[in-house]
Amino acid sequence: MAEYIELIAFTICYATAFCLEIGRYFRKTPALYWSILVFTALGACLQTLYIKQYFVFQDNKVITSVGGWFFILILGLTALNLYLLVFHRRNQYGLFLFPVVFLLTIIAINVSHLNFPAQQTGNFVRGFHAVTLVMATCCVLIGFLTGGMYLLQRNRLKRNKPLLRGLILPSLETLEYANRKSVKISIIFLGLGILSGFYINHLVAASTPGGTGTSLFDPMITGAIILFCFMTGFLVLTTCTNFFQGGQATAILTIACFLFLLSILLVGTLVRHAHWLPAIPQSVPVGTSQEDHR
Repeated sequence: MAEYIELIAFTICYATAFCLEIGRYFRKTPALYWSILVFTALGACLQTLYIKQYFVFQDNKVITSVGGWFFILILGLTALNLYLLVFHRRNQYGLFLFPVVFLLTIIAINVSHLNFPAQQTGNFVRGFHAVTLVMATCCVLIGFLTGGMYLLQRNRLKRNKPLLRGLILPSLETLEYANRKSVKISIIFLGLGILSGFYINHLVAASTPGGTGTSLFDPMITGAIILFCFMTGFLVLTTCTNFFQGGQATAILTIACFLFLLSILLVGTLVRHAHWLPAIPQSVPVGTSQEDHR
C-alpha cells in the first residue's frame, strides 16, 4: 500500500508541474516558473526515494527488474527537464517531456513484475559504466583540442600575426561553442559513469562476505568526483553569474580538466588499487595462477 502512495505522490507532482507548464504557455509569469521548478524537483526527490526503497534494497531488484529500469529512465528525463528549466527557462520543453514521463510511468507499472537475467544485466551495467567514462574522456579531449585552438587563434588575432602557411583555424565563436558543448556533454557522461560506478560498488559490497566494496578514497573514484564537481561548478557559475565569462576562461578550464584527467589516468596506471587492477592474494606469488599455487 505504501508503495502505491509514494508512486501516486511523485506522479501528482509531475502532473501538477505539467498543468502549470500548460498555464505558462498562455501567460508567462515568474510565479508559474518557480512553481513548475519546485514541483518538478519535489517529484524527482520523491521518485528517487521510491526507487531506492522499492528496487535497490530488495535483493538488488533494480538491476533485474524491467520496471526499475523504466523508473530510472523516467528519473533521467525529469533530470533533463530540470536542467532545461534552469538553463533554458524561456523555452517550455516540459510540454513535450511530461507526456513521455506519464507514458513511461504507465509502462513501468505494468512491467514491474518482469525480470531480466541478473548476470546479463550486471554485465550491461558494467559495460555502460565503461562506455560513459570513455565518452567523457573523449569529450574532455575534444575540449582540450578546441581550447588550445581557441587560445592560439585568440593570441594570433590579438597580436595580428599570420598563422603558418596552409593552416586555417575555425573562428573564435565556433571554437567557443564547441568548447562549451564539450564541457556540458562530458559532465553528463561523467555523471552517468559515476552513478553507475556507485551502483556497481554497491553490488560488489552486497556480494562479498565482508560487505565492503572499493573505497571512495580510491584515486580513480576520488579524481572523477573532484573533476565532476569542478566542471559542474564552473558551468553553473558561467551560466548563472557574470564570473568567468568569455571563451578564454572555458578554454583554460578544458585544458586544465584534460591535464587533471591525464594525471588521474597516470596515477591509476602506476599505483596498484582495487578499482583498476585485480587484487592478488598474498599467498599466491605474482606471475602464478591460483591453480599452480595449489
